[in-house]
Amino acid sequence: MSSQDPTGLSTREALTRLHAVIEGEIRSYQKEKNWKLEQVPRQCSSVSYQPYCTLHWTSAVQLFVAAILILICYGAINDSSNYQLVVEAIVIVLLLLTNLYVSGSDKKLRRKEMQYQAEQMLRILQGCITSCTGWDEKLYPDLHTPLSRSVSMQWTYRDGTLVNLPCHLLVKDDIIALRPGQLVPAKVKEIKVPEEGDSLVLKAGELYNPCTPEILHEVTDATAHEPMSPTQFRVLETPYAQILRQCLWHGTNRPIGLLENKRLVCNRLMERWILPIVLVLSLLTNVVRYVVLKEEMGHWSTMIILIPVYCVLPLLPLVVPIIWIIGNVFGVAKLMSCFEKSKQSNKVLESLQTMEETDTLIKHEVTWMSVWRHFKAALFGKCETLTRTANIMQTLGTMTELCCVDKTGILSWPNPSVEKVFFFSSLPPDESESEDETLDDDDTEDESEEREERSVKIAYRGRKAQKMQSKENDSVFEESSHDDDCFPECHVEVLDLTEGHIGSGAGLQFDDPNWQRHMTSLKPMGLNILVNTCNMDAMEKRTEFIDHVTCIANQQHLPLVTRRCLCDLARLIGFQEQASEAFELEQQLATYRKVPISAMQSESMYNTKFRKAMSFHKKYTLPHMMSVVVSTAVSNTTDALQMLTEGTAEMVLEACTDFWDGADISPLARNDRKKILDFYHRASLSAYCCAFAYRPLSGTITSGFGQSYIEMPTTDNTSLSTQELTSPLGTPVRSNVSLGKPRKSSGDSSYDRMTDIQDPDGVFRAQTGQIFIGMVAMQYQAKEDMVGLIENLEHACIRFVHFSPDNELKSKVFAEKVGLEVGWNCHVSLRSTETPPEHKVTTQLGYTNKSSLGSLAKKKQQDNNVVIDIDNLQVKFKGSKSKDDLGVTPLKEGKKLQATKSLDILSFTSDEETSIKLTHSKSVGEIPKCSPGDLMVDSTEEEVNETTPLTLSSTKEKLQKKTSGSGVTGDAVEPDSGLSMATKEEVNYFRTRHVSETCTFSTVTSEDFGGSMMNSLAESAFEITNRAKLPRGIGNIRPHLENVDNVPLLVPLFTDSTPDACREMIAIMQEYGEIVCCVGSTANVYNTGIFLQADVSIGLEPLYPQVCQQHSDDEYLRHSSSSTKAQGLLPLDLSHLLANLPCALTFHRDDKISIIDMIKEARSLTQAFINCFLFLMNCQISISILQLLACFLLLPPPMTGSHILWLSGVVVPLLSISFFGTPMSKKIMKMAPGKNANHLDPQVVGQYIVYFIFKFLPSLLVCVLVFALCLYYFCLEEAANPNHCHFLLGDRNHTDSWNGWKEDYSHGLLIAQNLVVFLLVLYFVTISLSFVYPLKHLWKQHPFNNKLWSLVVVTVILLQVAYFMFDVVIWQSSQSPLYKFSLGDIPMPAWLLGLLWPLLLVPICEIVKLYEIRLHVRYQKRAKLQFGTKLGMNSPF
Repeated sequence: MSSQDPTGLSTREALTRLHAVIEGEIRSYQKEKNWKLEQVPRQCSSVSYQPYCTLHWTSAVQLFVAAILILICYGAINDSSNYQLVVEAIVIVLLLLTNLYVSGSDKKLRRKEMQYQAEQMLRILQGCITSCTGWDEKLYPDLHTPLSRSVSMQWTYRDGTLVNLPCHLLVKDDIIALRPGQLVPAKVKEIKVPEEGDSLVLKAGELYNPCTPEILHEVTDATAHEPMSPTQFRVLETPYAQILRQCLWHGTNRPIGLLENKRLVCNRLMERWILPIVLVLSLLTNVVRYVVLKEEMGHWSTMIILIPVYCVLPLLPLVVPIIWIIGNVFGVAKLMSCFEKSKQSNKVLESLQTMEETDTLIKHEVTWMSVWRHFKAALFGKCETLTRTANIMQTLGTMTELCCVDKTGILSWPNPSVEKVFFFSSLPPDESESEDETLDDDDTEDESEEREERSVKIAYRGRKAQKMQSKENDSVFEESSHDDDCFPECHVEVLDLTEGHIGSGAGLQFDDPNWQRHMTSLKPMGLNILVNTCNMDAMEKRTEFIDHVTCIANQQHLPLVTRRCLCDLARLIGFQEQASEAFELEQQLATYRKVPISAMQSESMYNTKFRKAMSFHKKYTLPHMMSVVVSTAVSNTTDALQMLTEGTAEMVLEACTDFWDGADISPLARNDRKKILDFYHRASLSAYCCAFAYRPLSGTITSGFGQSYIEMPTTDNTSLSTQELTSPLGTPVRSNVSLGKPRKSSGDSSYDRMTDIQDPDGVFRAQTGQIFIGMVAMQYQAKEDMVGLIENLEHACIRFVHFSPDNELKSKVFAEKVGLEVGWNCHVSLRSTETPPEHKVTTQLGYTNKSSLGSLAKKKQQDNNVVIDIDNLQVKFKGSKSKDDLGVTPLKEGKKLQATKSLDILSFTSDEETSIKLTHSKSVGEIPKCSPGDLMVDSTEEEVNETTPLTLSSTKEKLQKKTSGSGVTGDAVEPDSGLSMATKEEVNYFRTRHVSETCTFSTVTSEDFGGSMMNSLAESAFEITNRAKLPRGIGNIRPHLENVDNVPLLVPLFTDSTPDACREMIAIMQEYGEIVCCVGSTANVYNTGIFLQADVSIGLEPLYPQVCQQHSDDEYLRHSSSSTKAQGLLPLDLSHLLANLPCALTFHRDDKISIIDMIKEARSLTQAFINCFLFLMNCQISISILQLLACFLLLPPPMTGSHILWLSGVVVPLLSISFFGTPMSKKIMKMAPGKNANHLDPQVVGQYIVYFIFKFLPSLLVCVLVFALCLYYFCLEEAANPNHCHFLLGDRNHTDSWNGWKEDYSHGLLIAQNLVVFLLVLYFVTISLSFVYPLKHLWKQHPFNNKLWSLVVVTVILLQVAYFMFDVVIWQSSQSPLYKFSLGDIPMPAWLLGLLWPLLLVPICEIVKLYEIRLHVRYQKRAKLQFGTKLGMNSPF
């Protein structure tokens, strides 16, 4: 960091600037949006439908025209007794104005919803500025908090202190400290004095890389480098401004939901098909009637204008827009009430019991007052959630995909847990394990090597007995017993560990109940963890070293280096927190080694394509290690110094000459190193692995390189040599390491030479001679609630999709832990097949410009002698014969080295008779023999499609052959012969591997570049375990879906994901009918675009990683709802508030919110919503058809305009809304949701026509028949000559209009019309019985369980009776007919037919429902089969 010591902005000043930026963005949006809205009508006047407008302009025009025509008809008749026509026209106009106001307000609120949320956020921020006097340093996460992809933090100077600030809170003119290898959070400019030259300007998303050419240059000797420290930059723009701008402008651009699409389809059917057909039929029929029977019909305006208007009036949206908006608002209010209620529950999140039919969190009855409060807020646009732009009722109720774009702190615990512990043990293994850990008895050369190593160990043990005094300094080993007479045989021991379940209090536990028998082997590891890994005093320099190494790793496209807390393991071993207090930190030594670039550029090694593939694939972590020198606090004598080391296995092994077996120190033999590296490489592919070592010291290491990092030379094939390293006991031991300079061996103690170190190589030599302790493999463990959530989603036919930024192997390992299917065709890599340009680096965000003060040396294209034939899955040397031609006998596999479902993916042949086979081993102790030349090739699709062969060879030396009568043997290289891949008899180590879905690999030490390079390719080989020919890269998804199959839409895992790729993949899912709910971290600044793309987004504040669990201070995690109200929002709370703008629901990861219960409630509301509008539409069509049937039968209108408005505006809406009270179905979470595609399916339309014909049409015929009977009997009763009474036309001898029904017999017509309306209401109520539980028969589910429906039914019937009486009374007060009728005049056949018909209607509806249920079951079976089947073009079944 520069010498300047800036104070930065104060908290109040920074928040004030943030407030001003947000306010400015809102004003700019308002101004520009209003200008653009003025242009929309002129540019888009030809658009026929606006998707989110509930009342389209064509419907409004139709309503207005209907009112005008009614008034015209009133004026044409010129009869004051028809005043009801004026009332009808006024009611229609009032309904039109109400719909226009409600629809317009809803559209306006939707357009300004995101703006309102931003303004609410602005008010909260203003309150925070008023109440906040400054945030204490403890309220921020620790500076050394491990990096997490779910959390975006930035070192920033606030109030004169360097704090770890959430990136959402950065503002212009903030002074930040950019760490090496860090992504730039915003546009920044380096702070420099003018004399130092031009300042560096970086843009958001670029990678800050201060590597100089000296650091990147490949060294031949050990070299000391000054640490790359954080650099001060000034922020040039507020990063949240871009996020807010994106939310404001794109917040309303989400895809149209399933229910909205269905509404649009129904509107189109009504306006373009049903309404024109009814209008034409009615108009033609009445014109014919008027022409043919002019004397017996009504006035021309009634026949040609009024009756057609009455026929189409029910088909117009009189109250549909209002009901649609109210239904949506009610559903959102109900869900928000449940969401609020669930926060108060103590139930474990997503428990596995949530899918039980009788167990649901929502059964805690929400109060109607709470629903009403949320209803008012949502109706007037003041709700906490996005009611209109991301309707949670519609999306959660119909969603088909739940995508999670963050892992750490969301799906998994924030810190990885220890999964395996590796160490050597001299204890006799269990009988169950001994068989698995036995080496291959058939390999005679391995047996001889083992005997030789045992003899070396016995001789070494005899010499070691003379130098036991130095071992007394190590208090950790004091409990071990010593036996000088014999040297026990050692074997590899691997213990598995499991993280305890939530609430169990078990914590981390060993799976082996007898693990304590290995306590002497585990204690040194526990002490190393406490004193080195989790030593808070060493954390600052460790963080700097990690940044330094990470910056170099980014240049070589290697995985990032991380540090994780292992206190749980130390505590489990038996160490207390106070154990580390007995040691005092004296020194820290850091060493690393780069991957050899020169070898990668050599003419003999790579051509262009292979080199690019190498640079693009993620490989192992950059070799590095960190050593601490500590002294005991009770004694400051130099004799109590100890060195403890942690790092990668390759680097730690170079510094080790011996290993600790729990009882004694033994020399590290070549086979032991192979076992260590095999475990490390296997674990590193899918987990995080670190090695530990130890040695006692007799004095401090005095040198001028204490603050520097030592880079060791890259050991290539030509520089390997065997060195004699001095063990801690002073015994020279042969070791395959290269220290850059020769080191003399001596039988004396090497401690005296640590006091006078003159060069960097001496610093590393001072760290050599250590004792290997063991290794720890860590893995992110899935949270138990997420495992339950995924299982429940599977039952609900909702696909859980995880977008993982990791490579395929690591992603599959975690996906299997979380419960996802990771079979043969269950994952797709979104990594582009193209290689990144040389001026780009690959990060979690994709290709990122690298800003560097130095650059990597340019690579050259060279010729090669080895051809990798991907099509035939073979690797051949040019000019060599095939394996079949050579007739080489393959190696014998170990008895226990077997792999199921294995695929022989590679066949290596040399120009001689060389062919070796690699195998997969599930045994921990049994390590398959392998060599540095073991090569695995990433046979992924983009490489299969390549036509140019990949080549690899060495032109400096030719491979030598070695043949024998029995074929090729395994370990043929002597220890003194070096480890060059291209020299001597290393070709004998090549083996062909059988790779299975869980295969692993082995390799020798990493001192030779051949082994390291081949290891880097091994991961790619494991990535091809997905043998289905699925597309690779986001650009190949659409062509595959269009031309091949839909398997990419069915997989639960997408690997190598970047934010842009995630957003594009979600868009592809939506294009193919998926309704996507996105779950992600609100602390990740790169999730905004993904949240806006999804149909609905749920923002979770993640669990933050901890520096050390024993020393963690969680004060910064406290919520403002508790003890910090007076101080205002905490930094993380304010960041969460700013980030959740595009999210419909937000909560903390520890909140007791059940997503499954929210989905269940949303599905119930959605089903009720659909039933409501299906019933409403059927009833409106029924009213229209009833009018049309009367026209066909030459009858007078069976209903007046007031009757139509009464039914359409009051009765039918009340019955429809009552379905929202239907109790939740017990099997609602077992139904497969439909796709948001193919909404106008002719087959579905035909099915609904059939349902209507059988459910509603018979009742309409009954109503018409009752109407005709009443009129006929009334005519017979009052006509002068009954013989003149026609059954349909009435008294044909009458000269008035309608043969007297509008004059003398008008009272009888009124009675008949009201009777028909009453019966129609009764039939609607009867039919609604089958809509309460549309998939349950009456005898299985009682409809009166819906209390709201029961209440509405009684109310509707009473209202209809009251309307009947009121209509008759009002009519009598204004009319003076010649004949008066009463209910007693209604004929008995009409009463019997009208009142007994419901008894027959109920079984008819149940029969139709039986057919519906069968169709539904058939559809569900087909949908579930499609959901669970991923058989593409390459199905193996």
